[in-house]
Amino acid sequence: MRRGAGMTGFWPASGRTARRRGGFTLLEVMAALAVVAVSLTVLLVERNTAIRRTARTNDRRIAVQLASEKLDEILLGVEGESSGAFETHPGFRWSAEESLESFEAEGRGEGTLRRVDVTVRFRLRTEEDSVTLTGATRP
Repeated sequence: MRRGAGMTGFWPASGRTARRRGGFTLLEVMAALAVVAVSLTVLLVERNTAIRRTARTNDRRIAVQLASEKLDEILLGVEGESSGAFETHPGFRWSAEESLESFEAEGRGEGTLRRVDVTVRFRLRTEEDSVTLTGATRP
């Protein structure tokens, strides 16, 4: 009898392929972990970007509101200063520029307006941003 003839020997009888047990190989687990790690990194970066954008939007909204209030105070003659800080909002500063503007209205002749530009500056981390509102009234 030839060696190995009629004998299954070491390998299973179903053609030299071992039956695979349930579970994952180490390579599959490592690949899955790599995908999860990359996905989490991307999600955290996007989350931080969204937080920065939300903070900037909120600060700009506050700056517009403060500029509007200060513009009203100046136009009504309540505020006499040309710059300052907001006690209720640390980190927000304002400045105002006034000028007289001449205009010509069709059918009404010439006139003059008092123009007021109010700029509110604020800092978000390392960047400075500003909002400017303009109003006008009769001198």
